[in-house]
Amino acid sequence: MEEKEQSMFEDSQKLVLGLLTGIVFGFLLQKGRVAKFDVIVGQFLFKDWTVVRMMGTSVVVGAVGVWTLVSAEQASLHIRPLLLGGVLYWFRSFWNWNGMPWVLPGYVRCCMWGGPP
Repeated sequence: MEEKEQSMFEDSQKLVLGLLTGIVFGFLLQKGRVAKFDVIVGQFLFKDWTVVRMMGTSVVVGAVGVWTLVSAEQASLHIRPLLLGGVLYWFRSFWNWNGMPWVLPGYVRCCMWGGPP
């Protein structure tokens, strides 16, 4: 058997396909007005549900796409077992006030310790 030379990048056809997919997704985000300031503020105020609808649609389309690829044997899923201890550790570290300095170091430094360095 011949061994293919390993490259840092995939073949150019896959790279171009990924680029085009990203451009289309970005266009759809802009067309759906998801990146507009007023839409994002409206989402935080529970008045505008554009972001939730767009994300929900993206999740459903992605799930259907993965299911289709796995059914056609074009892809395979490698689901790892749940390590609940690790999940709880990172949840505790990142999503409570004790872990906030890890998540927002600039905010902590500027607002809590008297300004930028």
